[in-house]
Amino acid sequence: MKQFFQIWKYSLGSFSDEKTEPYDNYVAGIRTVIFVSYMVTNSFIVSGVIRHWNANTSNTSGSVLECSCNELHSTR
Repeated sequence: MKQFFQIWKYSLGSFSDEKTEPYDNYVAGIRTVIFVSYMVTNSFIVSGVIRHWNANTSNTSGSVLECSCNELHSTR
């Protein structure tokens, strides 16, 4: 487990400064929290897009894009 955390820590960013070496674990923790919050936010965005994928379609005339295209072609 320690080796996994070491790999995770270095994958989040470079830790080569000896001056900040005592704070490397704290920085990795903060970067992990930021990463997880980005992933949660993106999951909600993607799930909202999937949920409302075909929300603009109606049963009688098809999608809005289809209506606009049909109207454009019929005027020529």
